[in-house]
Amino acid sequence: MKQISLILSILSIIAVIIMAVLMPKSATGNQENQLSGDSTVTHAVSGSMVYMQIDRVVTEYDRYNDMRSALETKAQGIQNDITRRGQQFENEVTTFQNKVNKGLMTRSVAEARQQELMEKEQELNLYVGQKQQELQDEEIVMNNTIMEDIRNYVARYNQRKGYSMIFTTAESTNTIILGDAALDITDEIIAGLNEEYTNTKK
Repeated sequence: MKQISLILSILSIIAVIIMAVLMPKSATGNQENQLSGDSTVTHAVSGSMVYMQIDRVVTEYDRYNDMRSALETKAQGIQNDITRRGQQFENEVTTFQNKVNKGLMTRSVAEARQQELMEKEQELNLYVGQKQQELQDEEIVMNNTIMEDIRNYVARYNQRKGYSMIFTTAESTNTIILGDAALDITDEIIAGLNEEYTNTKK
């Protein structure tokens, strides 16, 4: 039968995966300064090519933070449940091993119990895998929902502004190394998204 250390490894793996799911997207703390060549902000005119810092738009969007908070709460509950199940299984294995070592079970009873524990281990592994997939699926849906919100809002926003092109830049890609602050529409996009989201919650 597989050893207790395997169960502990499983618990460690799920903890790492949950942390990966919950790890917030990196914020662009100083990117605004890098992209803004001039602190004097004016407004870009119709026909201009403008850009937004997508990292900031996402992390400062209230709906994203609400959804992520809900996902974090769910992930923490799953982690607690898996830890509890793992500890319970570990206790059963320890009790079984102690009885076998002390000769308190016949061989046939020990073999039957060992088979039961192996089946429980498989069930635990299956449960862990299902919960991992559940969290990953929910994160994908969350990210797709947020990006759809942003795309739809930017389309409506640009119907009023009439920009010829809207770029996105992020800390990880640095599509735009340096840009005039007048062409940075990040704050407007964030404000507009949050205003619409607040109105939908009323």
